[in-house]
Amino acid sequence: MRFTLSDSATINSHGFRIDLEGMDLTRFRQNPVMLYAHNPERIVGRWENVAIADGRLTADAVFDTDDSEVVNIMGKVKRKFLRGCSVGIIVNEMREIDGIPTAVRSELLEASICAIPADRNAVALYNDNSERLSLDEIRLMFNLKSDTMETETKDTKQEQLQEVQAVETAQSDAAVEVSQSEQLMLLTTENETLTLQLERTNADLKEAHNRIAELEQQAEQYRKNDIKHYLSDAANAGKIDASEIGLYEKLADADYDTVRAIIDARQPKPHVTLSSLMTHGNNTDTKAVIWDELDQKGKLSELKATDFERFKEMYRAKFNADYKE
Repeated sequence: MRFTLSDSATINSHGFRIDLEGMDLTRFRQNPVMLYAHNPERIVGRWENVAIADGRLTADAVFDTDDSEVVNIMGKVKRKFLRGCSVGIIVNEMREIDGIPTAVRSELLEASICAIPADRNAVALYNDNSERLSLDEIRLMFNLKSDTMETETKDTKQEQLQEVQAVETAQSDAAVEVSQSEQLMLLTTENETLTLQLERTNADLKEAHNRIAELEQQAEQYRKNDIKHYLSDAANAGKIDASEIGLYEKLADADYDTVRAIIDARQPKPHVTLSSLMTHGNNTDTKAVIWDELDQKGKLSELKATDFERFKEMYRAKFNADYKE
């Protein structure tokens, strides 16, 4: 799709004409960006085969078809609902020629697809820092009176209007006004696209929250398992009794670091073996005492498994009755 971006014969809605012979395209050729309505945050494609011939600046539009919003805009262009375009320029020199303010030297920065090219933004004005300027700021830069930038009589206004209309009629791909219904269609499409993007964003956000909750649950389970393993190792090392594990587990759930500091500072209890608890006493009272000590140290089951006869003797001494399975 080839567009006429600007025409030397046209007096724009700011009230001045652009002399394309004095337009510098060097920077634009290096970055031929296509914007939507001169908005630098809405890049819709690029321009190719940029040329100035017969008083017209023309270029081929190449749309970014990987962007769903741009595809909507391209569709409206192809269906001729959206055919307007305008240029963004830096005015380097302006003077009156035949009573018409004319930008005799300018630099092209960007060219935009736009809905209504005949409005006040048909030409976007920039300074050397690529900052947008107002018409009054352009006037001050070149010391032009306000009235020289506007048509002075009703006859002049009528002539300029007829000239603009004639050029627009002769150029099939020149800027045309979009009807209110067409504008509504464009806004509706953009609204639907934004709504879809919002729904996708909300879905992604919900998925992220669910994943965070899942990871937090896993981390909490890892922490509880670590506490159990630590307390079990501490009991095996003799730093705490096995009966204390439940208590320390509750304390560690509230302040694990403090519980570790307390237990780590303890010295392990000497390892008590079954043989060390056994004595050579053979009287009944001594056997009863040994039974109690074995019971306190949790060694009765070991004695039963390793020396069942000794276990039954001590049971009889303790309870004055024979052991029965």
